[in-house]
Amino acid sequence: MLEYLIPTTFQTIIILAVTALLSVILVDYRKYTYGKITIFIGNYKYNYILREGRRMHMEQNTPFITQEELTDCEVLVMKVIWQSDTVMSIQEIISRINLQYKKDWKIQTVSTFLSRAVKKVYLEMKRRGRSFEYYPLVTEEQYGKREIAKCVENWGDGKLGNLIASFAETKHLSAQEKEEIKGLLDGMD
Repeated sequence: MLEYLIPTTFQTIIILAVTALLSVILVDYRKYTYGKITIFIGNYKYNYILREGRRMHMEQNTPFITQEELTDCEVLVMKVIWQSDTVMSIQEIISRINLQYKKDWKIQTVSTFLSRAVKKVYLEMKRRGRSFEYYPLVTEEQYGKREIAKCVENWGDGKLGNLIASFAETKHLSAQEKEEIKGLLDGMD
């Protein structure tokens, strides 16, 4: 068990190289109030933190846990967080969800979804005064790609063509939609 807790020499070299590279890239760090870069190497999660003009430093080295699936309600919460340009408090998340998705969720409901997303390693929460702020650890693009790959595996028997054919049969695509799909596939060459 101990060998999983100690990074290999190769991982340590990569961590030092990434830290040096990030220091060069973010030379003008004073204009940022908060920045975070999370890197997964092997079974480890490395968070590089930039706070209010301080230099970047490695905050933690924790084993990365494979992510569980999000429920539909947790996906709605994550979508609101992904769409925001700033960090969000629970009050901001509640108001956006209720407005955007026509929900009437209370603070306890959203708090439950947020804590589940934190446990599943999709979010991180940080205390700011008397409240918490939520930061995504997974981008919407990463999540979307993973979900599409699962659809191809589960519903297309691992073949994208099978999934597209099945989708085309059930949706009854218009001629214009078929041409758009053909154009996309031709553009992949």
